Amino acid sequence: MSTSTKKHLFAFAAAVTLTAILASLCSTQFVVGGLTALGIEIPLARRIGMSFEDLGILQSLLPAIAASWLVGFPVAHVLAGRIGGDRHAWFAAAGGAALVAELLIIQSVLGVTPIAGARSTAGLLCQGLVGAIGGFLFARMTRAPHLKDDLDA
Repeated sequence: MSTSTKKHLFAFAAAVTLTAILASLCSTQFVVGGLTALGIEIPLARRIGMSFEDLGILQSLLPAIAASWLVGFPVAHVLAGRIGGDRHAWFAAAGGAALVAELLIIQSVLGVTPIAGARSTAGLLCQGLVGAIGGFLFARMTRAPHLKDDLDA
């Protein structure tokens, strides 16, 4: 296996892991926010505890995010090469769009939202944001070392 392939696999795994953790944390806080809106008081210590407990969803989130990105990232790569522009932006857009699309497809086909915190528009957008963060991280970790970009300033 080439060094480049190893670098890409490591970057993919790191970005998927970060995204899954952030997706879980965001989901938990949207659920907690919904409970608070109902008048249920949840102390900070309990919110933190709930966040750690909900990390159990990672076993489902990790492969789901990876699957969506296996579709989205090649598209970002092709578009960045053909249209040009900031590679980081293409991968951020692909990471967010692929995750949101996957959630909407699952909702449409199965009639369930697999991430409780994504049931609202704001929650779904938050999932898109964390997908974009992961896509950006992947692009950042896999950029050619000889290329300088605005982020190095």
